[in-house]
Amino acid sequence: MSLNRETSILILGESAGDTEVVCSVLRLEHQNLKTCSDPDNFCAIFDKTRPQVLVLTFKSLDTCESVYLNLHRRSDVLHGLAHKTIVLCSKEQVNQAYKLCHEGVFDDYVLFWPLVHDVKRLPMSVHLALAALEQMKAAQPWEEMAALARKAEQLGDRLAEQIHQGRTFTESARTLAASAESAVSGALTRFTKNVVDSVIGDASLVQDRERASREVRRIGDAAIAPAMEHLLESQKPIRRWVETITDELQGPLDSARQLAQSASRLRQQVLLVDDDEFVRSIVARMLRQANLEVHAVSTLESARQLLKASRPDVVLLDYLLPDGTGVDLLKELRQSTPLNKVPVVMLTGKSDRQVILDCLSHGANDFVVKPVQKNALISKVRSYVGD
Repeated sequence: MSLNRETSILILGESAGDTEVVCSVLRLEHQNLKTCSDPDNFCAIFDKTRPQVLVLTFKSLDTCESVYLNLHRRSDVLHGLAHKTIVLCSKEQVNQAYKLCHEGVFDDYVLFWPLVHDVKRLPMSVHLALAALEQMKAAQPWEEMAALARKAEQLGDRLAEQIHQGRTFTESARTLAASAESAVSGALTRFTKNVVDSVIGDASLVQDRERASREVRRIGDAAIAPAMEHLLESQKPIRRWVETITDELQGPLDSARQLAQSASRLRQQVLLVDDDEFVRSIVARMLRQANLEVHAVSTLESARQLLKASRPDVVLLDYLLPDGTGVDLLKELRQSTPLNKVPVVMLTGKSDRQVILDCLSHGANDFVVKPVQKNALISKVRSYVGD
């Protein structure tokens, strides 16, 4: 078996002896192994090593969870680093380890303590973790294509909306010009009558009154009518341009929508808004493991910026946030024409009846209560984005 010299594996534990035992099991297949048993240096060595696989050897799974939580809070690279986490456990801890992995806190567990029951089980877990990372890497170009397709569709929708507005404006201008022409004609008729009546008077001959009226109308026809006709004619090129650009862009717009539909079958997009760094990371991991594309942010303002650039298939929205409440963003979404149909699932630790009613009254589609259960989360998200 060839020695893997490139894969970076970091082993953290409470004693150098424990981490060395794990090293001895993996050393037959992997060369780039780093260990650390000093809690003060865990974050620094993680950021320096940038491991593809993290192995936690602590005898307590609570300690494993605490260490990983601390890395989430302090690391500069963890959130953007594709990696897998494996925890070692004893026979008594199997159920707890299974639950933590099932909930997405860790990726896999290996029955390891106090004796190595299956010496090949840990190397196999590492192998499977690396294979999963390769699959994620292979899928990245498709994800980029999907993102570009969504942007093209959004651009097309906005362009179509602007063209529709342009058509509406030109039609409105034509109507107003015709109305103005009618109004001027009516005003001119009334003006003629008033002038003739005041100048010639009741005793004047009928033919003098008619001659004066014809003269005023002639002046109006010579000066005002051509101006109104010119105004109407000047709008025709604009109307022709709107119709032409609509016809010319229809094909590309249809293609962009078809591409976006194809992309949506590759991976659906979820916007996650939660200010708790650990919850955000764990929930994002659960969603990615379900083959969903995730954009995770911690504030309403960050969410607004993302929504300007892309349209998610569903929004997971925390209720309490640093710069407001989830209801604030929910109101904005429901009032936004391009985004008012996007499903919103509230993600909150609050089960207060008034909170629920407040969210539902402003258009929330559903709720997920913390602590998040993976199956419940994925089931609800899938119900809105499809398989």
